[in-house]
Amino acid sequence: MLRRADLHESNHQLESRVREIRLPGSEGGAILISRPYPYPRPRLYTLILDCLTESILMTGLDADKFDALEIRPFQPNDLNQVTGLWHSCNLIRPWNDPKKDIARKLHVNPEWFLVAILGKEIVGSIMVGYEGHRGWINYLAVAAPFRCRGIGTQLMERAEVILRAVGCSKINLLVRVGNERELSRFYIGLGFRLDEVVCYGKRPEADEA
Repeated sequence: MLRRADLHESNHQLESRVREIRLPGSEGGAILISRPYPYPRPRLYTLILDCLTESILMTGLDADKFDALEIRPFQPNDLNQVTGLWHSCNLIRPWNDPKKDIARKLHVNPEWFLVAILGKEIVGSIMVGYEGHRGWINYLAVAAPFRCRGIGTQLMERAEVILRAVGCSKINLLVRVGNERELSRFYIGLGFRLDEVVCYGKRPEADEA
């Protein structure tokens, strides 16, 4: 139970910057960012911050590893981990050879193929494309044990930064039939809306044996 004194400001000045905390279990990986305050930090604020940190630790994810999340371009020695991630996320289909898809991407803006790393483990990926008219998102994946911790959100935010920088006015993505319910809340939370379109496709090159 909080005491009255806990509601008053402490005598210590808030440090110039407080690390951001990503809340597990939130829709799309909600983010709470602590910004510098021009006045002393309330004790209640400190208590809330401590509780949020504790909730992260209770998820079983090592806090130091989480803080060390790295997002960088794909490297050739990432191949096995990335294809393994895609298999575990059920992204692979017989008509899409993942190694061929990666090889094709490495010929077109290879630095836009990103992976998310915790420690030495690749836990996420995203493939960003732009043909001069629309931006596209492919192979967004986050390993099951690390979902709902903001990793997918960070990957999507990085993709948006890339596409904004080249003047992209609209970002598109495709969701396979059957996955709409699971993914719609995540994408809507990022500002995406369902387009009234029908998608057609043609394969000049077949991946299937």
